[in-house]
Amino acid sequence: MPPIPISQIPSLLDDHLAAIPELSGVFIGWQAGQLTPPTDALWLRPVCNAGEVTGAEKGAGGYSRRKGTYVVDVFVPSQVATADAWNMAAVLENAFRRECLEGLQTEDPHTANMGMDETNNFNVRVTSPWWCWAA
Repeated sequence: MPPIPISQIPSLLDDHLAAIPELSGVFIGWQAGQLTPPTDALWLRPVCNAGEVTGAEKGAGGYSRRKGTYVVDVFVPSQVATADAWNMAAVLENAFRRECLEGLQTEDPHTANMGMDETNNFNVRVTSPWWCWAA
């Protein structure tokens, strides 16, 4: 796999998220955008954690293996069925399971129940580990 500049990692993951057909019409609070989520519908907030360079593992060109996580928080207002959040988590896990995104490899995602937040939204968090060769 070719090395990936760290600056491209978030956009590769965000582009993959945006292309999921089941997300049509769902509000996504992108990292660089203004966050004004809906108060009556399911919405998502993705965050890319750039991760760490692992050990002394180097490729022929001096590349390092970098690993991190892509975290997508799924929120539903308390008046919306929490099952919607769990169903969306299943969609996200399936979409990010073992995908190769232009040299960035995702692994097996997992979901955690984050409970109710301070704005009375139910939250589940889908975490997708990833790795790539970085220049």
